Amino acid sequence: MKRVLLAGAGHAHAVLLCSLAEQPLYGARFTLVSPYARQLYSAMLPGVIAGHYRREEAEFDVAALAQRAFAEFVPGSLVRLDAARRVALLADGRQLPYDIVSLNVGSRTEVIIGAMQEVGPSIFFSLLVITISFLPVFTLEATEGRLFKPLAFTKTYSIGFASILAV
Repeated sequence: MKRVLLAGAGHAHAVLLCSLAEQPLYGARFTLVSPYARQLYSAMLPGVIAGHYRREEAEFDVAALAQRAFAEFVPGSLVRLDAARRVALLADGRQLPYDIVSLNVGSRTEVIIGAMQEVGPSIFFSLLVITISFLPVFTLEATEGRLFKPLAFTKTYSIGFASILAV
């Protein structure tokens, strides 16, 4: 029996586990290693940041998904792969033997959310200053006005819209 180690609960492994829950693959034993039993679905992260969804609405139960797919869920973090011995080393010292390994760790959404909340206001004001700096271009006339006003409009609208999204 092949031992398949799924390192991380990224999108590809989540889809694989859903497929295995519907149609098991006999002759292989799957083990999923992930630091979290629940994980944020990264495709919904922009909606969480924008406030369209609560974090709980965008999370899925990794451990339950693994169980439905007849895979063993091992909470932990992978720190090293020994390809010669075909052993994965976890942060707590446990070793998991494997025949095939798949790496799909996904994104570190908790770090992204925190970072976006921290830098959002600064980005907003930076973009606002850039937008205001283009205002004198709108006073240009004749050839200069015809050349630079389309650029100024495009830049002002795009940067202005980006500054609204930064909040």
